[in-house]
Amino acid sequence: ECGHPGGTQLVIYSYLQYRVMKHIGGHWFVHPGVPAQQVDGDYYVCMDDILVDMDKPCLFYSFGVANDWTFEDIMDSAGCEIHAHDPTVDFPAERGGNTHFYKLGLGAKTGQNMETLGNIFEKNGHNDTTIDYLNT
Repeated sequence: ECGHPGGTQLVIYSYLQYRVMKHIGGHWFVHPGVPAQQVDGDYYVCMDDILVDMDKPCLFYSFGVANDWTFEDIMDSAGCEIHAHDPTVDFPAERGGNTHFYKLGLGAKTGQNMETLGNIFEKNGHNDTTIDYLNT
């Protein structure tokens, strides 16, 4: 369980106990004439493994970056190796200290600007590697 603002608990896995949860990113949508507002693009991430053992490598895959690098930049600054993918935008191949960008999407089969998760892991040499975070 990870602590959640307001004292509630967010259950991630019933057999794991997390202590540090980080709210990352997101932006407010305000709709004219509608009293409700909402946040889009935010994440809650249990940071225990990163914060407890900062010498341990952290590997993060992200699919669908669009123009919001908030999550990836924070994970990069925490020392994680980031592999970000999005076939709909153009960015340099390298960003920050540990972020790699690919103009490639995630698909059920290989196609134009699409690749399977298994093939992506294989190309990056991560077949037998623990992936700490997978953001889709």
